[in-house]
Parts: sequence; structure tokens; C-alpha cells
Amino acid sequence: MKNKKNILILGGGGYLGQSLVELLSKKKYFRINVIDRFFYIDQKKLFKSKNIYYNKDDIRKLSRDSFKNINIVIDLSNISIAPKDHKFFDKMSWDINYYGRKNNLIYAREEKVEKYLFPSSCSVYGFNDTKVFLNEKSKLNPKSTYAKTHMSFENFALKQGNDLFQVISLRLPTLFGYSKRMRFDLIINSMVWDVLEKKTINLLRDGKQRRPFVHVDDVSRAFLFFINNKSNKFNNNIFNIGNNMNNINLLNLAKKIFKVLGIKENIVWYGKSDDRSYFVSFNKISKFGFKPKKSIDYGIRELKRKYLSKELINENFTKNMVWLEFLENLNKSKKLNTSQKMLLKNKKLYNGILKLKKP
Repeated sequence: MKNKKNILILGGGGYLGQSLVELLSKKKYFRINVIDRFFYIDQKKLFKSKNIYYNKDDIRKLSRDSFKNINIVIDLSNISIAPKDHKFFDKMSWDINYYGRKNNLIYAREEKVEKYLFPSSCSVYGFNDTKVFLNEKSKLNPKSTYAKTHMSFENFALKQGNDLFQVISLRLPTLFGYSKRMRFDLIINSMVWDVLEKKTINLLRDGKQRRPFVHVDDVSRAFLFFINNKSNKFNNNIFNIGNNMNNINLLNLAKKIFKVLGIKENIVWYGKSDDRSYFVSFNKISKFGFKPKKSIDYGIRELKRKYLSKELINENFTKNMVWLEFLENLNKSKKLNTSQKMLLKNKKLYNGILKLKKP
């Protein structure tokens, strides 16, 4: 097909990446190139299609060659929220979420890529003690290293677009829903699993902390929306992606999950008050004609169906930071059994798991 678009997805083997790859593969006018380290999923289990091409590489080691003849870059490369004051993962967060993406954006612009799309995070809003719905112009108050890396990258990236190079930030709430590369370190997914398995939810005090949510497939649809729309109004711009109806405090969320699943409410409280609490407005993207389709209730029922059909597997590799820390510790170990050696052989690249040695 003469007008086939070449799309490069960095981090396309992840939770959002696999949802996005599956959606884009149905559009036969796309050739989808994926670069990922494949930490969390065996490459044999990735979504397959004739127009998808997977490559194992580290986004911190790419050169301009990776961006040649590419029309659109979707940069999903990202380290998740790490435990507070964790020096190793804090450094990795800056290396990957900021410096790695910064280099790749520059390469994309130099190679005359048409669009560079990337997810940011609503965690940049931090804490807001009012019931005001925060929008794209609201003051940012990032608390975690993760949120600070996203704010810093937004500040850099949204000055790089020009008439030939469109840069767009999709600022995402907490994701939920089923993906071929499943995650159970996300609030709704984790809560639904705990109710189905243990008939209980562990909830951080006092449950009044507010959060916006969006289904992973709706985020994929949002990326497709921006791919197909050529409006110059999007350039160097930020869009909260979601639905105002999916703002909810965590206590009400827990109660909703028990109710939808038809299981007696059983909440176990722990910890201190959360340092993140905010509701988010999605009016801006709505005015441009994009609206999510999948509600929190839909996501809860979807996960129940997948659970009953034995399609949900909750292991260490479905929790990003737990799995990366396990791999890093394994990599340092001097005593490994055969299965551990094979695991490391499949995951290792550039002589390390996350720590990148100088060439």
C-alpha cells in the first residue's frame, strides 16, 4: 500500500503498548515497529499480526537509524512509580523517563518524523485539597520522582514542535482493564483481583484520596485519534485523557468493586494518608471530539470475565517495580539454579538488567 504509515512504538511490549499494538494492527494502512526490552512478557506471548515487527533493544541506546523512514513515534518508554527515596530506581526513572525520551525525541525530529506522541501522567497534579477539577492549565505539584520526571519531560518536549514536527502529550490518569501484558500494580486491577481471590481490599487511610481513572483501551483509542487528526491546534499541547465520570475517591471505588462483583464488603485499613489526591477535568479533549467508551463498572466486569476464564495471571512479573527489583537482585546473585540462569539469559541486555554499562 503506497500510503502506508510507518509507526514506531517505544515500549510497545508493555501494558498500554500491547493494547495499542492490537488496536493499530487492525488498521492495515499502518506498519508497526516495536522496540522494547521485554522485561515483563515472553516475546512468544506478544500480540502477533503481519504488520507488526518486534525488536529487542534499550531505548537509552538507540541511534538516529532507529527513526529513519518513520512517520509517527509513540514513546511509551517509562519506569513506573518506585518506592519513595529509592536511589537506584530514582536514577533509572530520570535515565529512562526523561533523558532517554529526550534523546529519542531529538532523533525523531532530526529524521523528519511527522508526529511524536507520548503519555505523561496526571500524577503531576500531586495533591489538591479542594473538589475543583484540575485542568491542563492548573498548577502542578508533583510528589514522586516519577511525577517529577514526567513534568520535566513535558516542559522540554512541548517546546520542540514546529510546522513539520508535531509533539503532543497525553496526560493519563491511572489505567485499568485487561491487556495481553497484564498489570496488577494498578489500583482497580489490584482491588478487583483481591476481592475475587481473597474477598477483601487493603485500603490506604482514609480512603478520601481522589483519583481519575481511564481504561487502557480508551488510551489506545486516544493515540489513534491523534494519529489520524492533522489539526495544528494539537501541536506542543497537553491533553488530559479520560472521562469526568471516572473521577472517584478510593473508598467509593472499593465499595463499587464489592457491589459490582456481588461480594460482601470487607475493607482492611493500613498506612498513613496519601500524598496524592485530585480530580481531573477532561473537557478539553472532549471538545475536540474524543470521549472514552469504557466505564469503571465495565472494567470491573471485564476483569471478572477474564478471571473466570483463567486468562488472568497475577505473578511478580505483573507488578512492574517488584519484578524489576527481583531481576536486578537476581542479576547480582552468585548462586543461580538452571531456571534462574535461563530467565536472566532471556532478560539480560547490555550486561545488565537496568544498569547500563558504558560501551
